[in-house]
Amino acid sequence: MSLVESAPFLCRCLSPSDILHLSMTSRCWNQRLHDPDCWVEIDLRFEQHPGTIWKHLTASGYAKFTKSINFQFCAISNDDLQSLPSSLTAINLNGCREIDDSVLLCISDACQELERIELYWNVRITNMGIQAVAESCNKLTYVNLSGCKNLTDSSLRALSSQCLLIRHLDCTRCERVTDVGVDAVAKNLTQLTYLNFYACSQLGDPTTTAVGTHLKLLKFFDICGGRYLTDAGVQQLAEGCTHLESLNLTWCVNLRDASLEALGRCCHELRVLSLHGIQGFTDIGLQALCRGCPQLEALDVVGCSGLTNNSPNYLTSLFPKLQTFKIHS
Repeated sequence: MSLVESAPFLCRCLSPSDILHLSMTSRCWNQRLHDPDCWVEIDLRFEQHPGTIWKHLTASGYAKFTKSINFQFCAISNDDLQSLPSSLTAINLNGCREIDDSVLLCISDACQELERIELYWNVRITNMGIQAVAESCNKLTYVNLSGCKNLTDSSLRALSSQCLLIRHLDCTRCERVTDVGVDAVAKNLTQLTYLNFYACSQLGDPTTTAVGTHLKLLKFFDICGGRYLTDAGVQQLAEGCTHLESLNLTWCVNLRDASLEALGRCCHELRVLSLHGIQGFTDIGLQALCRGCPQLEALDVVGCSGLTNNSPNYLTSLFPKLQTFKIHS
């Protein structure tokens, strides 16, 4: 096989800027690099001028059949992303803090095949942009909205009414989200296996009741800082989500032993559990958890002052598979 014939393999080893330089070395290379297999995935994270390179790729037609683009933490502008391929199934815009709803409108116009979108810490996007994406991109299965602080229940309602295939939804630090938005998510996105509401402090028992009632496939759930969550809410969650493997209850300060008893009674597949900062638990609750959750590999009870002994040696005597003693930092 000649070097030219091996172009798709070479493209997996070179940076996008290097490939563009290669395309300028001869007509043969230029033609060969129009092979769709050369541009299935484009990673611009380590490029000095990612926006300029992306414009070159789209103008030359190289990116016409691209399926995945990674701009994570790139310094790009709205203008850089006005042209996107219709073939796109995944786009990573994590940490691209200069972009706003205009980019999401471009995505909604061009990318109806999109399955994965990552928007971590995109502080300029609003409900309008998410609603536009939801209306057009109903094949979405993976959505990361972590740190998008302007979003409210309207975004969750839009996604839950239009994008019924979502399995992974991250709303970390979306502080304006309430139980009402979560209720819409739980009732409609019944394929969810991952749901993250870390530091969404307005959430409480209505959230865990809705999740426990509807999300029977859920394996990961995070409600860290849920100031209104009580034992009744945890009981509803435990009874409904019996396949949970990871649960974060950090700083849910209203909880008592009844929560641990419910988890021990129902959630036998738990492997990761954070109870960090909850002072209402006692040895009785920990013993109940021990009887029902023998698979625990990570347990954080830092700050659980109601326990008489939280040393690693004691905890491993209760949970033989335990290896990690601090999760929350």
